[in-house]
This record gives sequence, structure tokens and C-alpha cells, in this order.
Amino acid sequence: MMKALKINVIDQTVTEVDYSDYEDICKNLTTSHKEVSLFTRVLIDYADYDGDAIFVDDEGLLIDNNYGFKFEGYNGVLMGNGLVLGSELGETAEPDITLDDLKKKITFLGLQKIDMSYHGFRVMPLEGGLA
Repeated sequence: MMKALKINVIDQTVTEVDYSDYEDICKNLTTSHKEVSLFTRVLIDYADYDGDAIFVDDEGLLIDNNYGFKFEGYNGVLMGNGLVLGSELGETAEPDITLDDLKKKITFLGLQKIDMSYHGFRVMPLEGGLA
């Protein structure tokens, strides 16, 4: 068992959680708002493919509204919970980023309306959320 860092978009918290295998990714990404069955990996440091990454719901933009967050240094909005894990030589590892450093890099957006069109996705705040 190893440690991972969970970004909870509904509670707006970042906490340490236990991680044992890839099935824990979907369990930690699932919220009361949306069940997660597919995920994608967003690198925290693009220069280090074998480093820390945020796992997020691969279909987080495909519903009418969802809770989101921004990560400092990533040029986009991430929808749903996030789970931060590390990687060493292609194997899952505990993340190098500390809990405190991750908290400083996260901005919670609250509930967002997601507009899908042939132009792409547009995310707009709901319930006093941030844009």
C-alpha cells in the first residue's frame, strides 16, 4: 500500500489517501455527482514524463455540469476529482510533490456549466463558482 494525494472538488479539500492498484483511481475519482469508469493522466511537469501526474475523469467534460479545479502551470480546467500519483521507470509510485505544495497549486472552481458545441467545450461558473 502506498500514499496518493486526492483532490476532492465537492468538499474542496486535498488529502492523503491509500493507494494499492489502478482500481483505486476510479474509486477516488468517483463523486456523488458522477461515477468514473475511464481516466486520463495529466503530467504535473511536462519535462518529466516519468514523474508526478494528476489522474482525472476522462469524461468530465461530457456532462451538462460538473465540479472543477485549476492546477497552477496547466493551461486548462480539470473537471471532477483528481488523484496525484508518481511514476518511477513506468511503475506507479508515491508522488514527489508534497501535500502542502499541491494545496498551493490548486484553485477550486465549484460547480461549472459545460457547454459543448462543434467549437469545443466552454466552462462557465454556476452557484457562485469561479471562472
